Order: sequence, then structure tokens, then C-alpha cells
Amino acid sequence: MRPPGDVAAQLADWASAYGTGGLPDAVAAAAIRCIVDASGGGLAAVDRPGGAAVRQLASTPGPCTLLGRQERLSPAAAALANAAAIHALDFDDTCYAGTLHGTVVVWPAVLASAESVEWIQVDNDVEA
Repeated sequence: MRPPGDVAAQLADWASAYGTGGLPDAVAAAAIRCIVDASGGGLAAVDRPGGAAVRQLASTPGPCTLLGRQERLSPAAAALANAAAIHALDFDDTCYAGTLHGTVVVWPAVLASAESVEWIQVDNDVEA
């Protein structure tokens, strides 16, 4: 368990203990599909002009992964740059009948938050 004052860490502990066992299969499958979809869209657009421009503006160094890149940024900068890359081709969250692109904001923030406290390490050897 994390220190009591660390709300993000407490939420992560709760979520990791919960797993997907309590979720309906269709909900867990949709969540996985959205994460894969968003990550793929971000990798496909990693060098597109819009994503590159945001990446240059958000250049604060830190521990967090940039999809398809070797450099690492601060949690806020990485979340912003990854969200811009994911949304650049506008294919995010098109794998279901929803009308919003929620994963473009949620997934980059979750990834950056998790990495900033060393819960996960992402293998960034994937070429875009």
C-alpha cells in the first residue's frame, strides 16, 4: 500500500486489486480495445506535424513515455504530447459505437501518472 496522503497511488492500488474480474466481459473488452486503438493511433501519428509541434512545446524532461519515441517527458508534458499524437489522425475511439473520444484524454493521463510513480515501465522499443 502507498502512503496515505497519495491519492493517485491509493486509486492505483484499488484499481489494480480490482482487476477486470468484476467487470462484464463486454466492458473489459471495450476498454482494452480503446487502449489498443488509442495507442495504435498515437504510434501512427507520432511524427505528424501537429503531434510534433505539441511535443516541442511540451518539452519538460521527466520519466514518462512518449509513444514511439525514445525521449521522456514530465507527466503533464507526456500526457499532452501523447494525447495530441493519439488525436492527430482522428481515428481514436472509432472501434465502437460511441460518439466521444474519451480515451484520447484518459489513456495518456493514466499512462503518465502510472509511470511517474514507477508502477509500470513501458517498453518503448516499438518503431512507429
